[in-house]
Amino acid sequence: MSSILDALNKMEEDRARAEAMGADDALPLEPEEAARELLAGGTRRRGGGGGESSSLKPFLMVVGGGMAFLLTVTLCAIVAVAAVRRLSAPPVPPVQTTYAVPVPAAPAPAAEPAPAVSAGPAPVQQPPAPQPAAEPTQQPVAAPVVEPVPPPSAAAPAPKVTEPSAPVPAAPEPQAPPPAPKTPEPEPVRAAAAPPAPPEPQAAPESIPLPTVFPAAPAAVPAPVLETVQPPKTRGGALSEAEMNALPRLGERERSRHGLTELRLNVLRVATPTQPEPSAIINLKKVYVGELIPDTRARLIGVQSRSIAIEIEGTGERYRVM
Repeated sequence: MSSILDALNKMEEDRARAEAMGADDALPLEPEEAARELLAGGTRRRGGGGGESSSLKPFLMVVGGGMAFLLTVTLCAIVAVAAVRRLSAPPVPPVQTTYAVPVPAAPAPAAEPAPAVSAGPAPVQQPPAPQPAAEPTQQPVAAPVVEPVPPPSAAAPAPKVTEPSAPVPAAPEPQAPPPAPKTPEPEPVRAAAAPPAPPEPQAAPESIPLPTVFPAAPAAVPAPVLETVQPPKTRGGALSEAEMNALPRLGERERSRHGLTELRLNVLRVATPTQPEPSAIINLKKVYVGELIPDTRARLIGVQSRSIAIEIEGTGERYRVM
């Protein structure tokens, strides 16, 4: 506003100075007046005409300044309203994108092998003792029956005595000893009197041949040698908390010396009533107390809630791993 007023004041001063000079050849200050003079053929308006143009100039300047002021105020109002709307608008919540990272499932606990009951060595069965060969018993040979001789009678004719026919020898069995010779039967005594009907000849009982070679006793079969099955190696007892706290901590030097730089503890499970045997998941592999950690020479000997105890196989060194 101050610049507009200064411009108006300056224009008033110029107009007053021009009127005071009163020069006929004074050039018009407005381009409209100069154009009118040129169109009129060089005749300058004097008197009333110059007064009307000079009286309209302040009015036009005031109207132009007011319009500029209104335009400035309008622009400021628009900018202010836009700023207020932007500040009063609720903040747009930031869009959060969540990604579900799949958690690797813990390996199922391996079934604990049932401790094998070592059976004692089977009793060695003694071979049956060879039975003694039955000794052949010689059957008694029946003595020939001698009939009593009746008294001789003169009238009785002499009876015909029939000799018994010789027995037909049986066919010899293959590879059998020859039969023993038969004892000859005694001839009956001839009696003068007529004897009764001749008795039928009785065959002598055959004697059982004695074997010359006895069968050899069967050789004793050696008892089978049973391999003794070694009982499975049981897991040792876990160390107590005081014993584990007394062990030295496994440092970087010991890790590199024993090849345990990649040893990582995942889950530690102490002994509970439902799981009396402590265990730990090391390098994503389940290990029980007394077992070797896979791919290492370290044996797990104790488990706490935040640390474990190991023993190096071969050296016997024990450490506590946090």
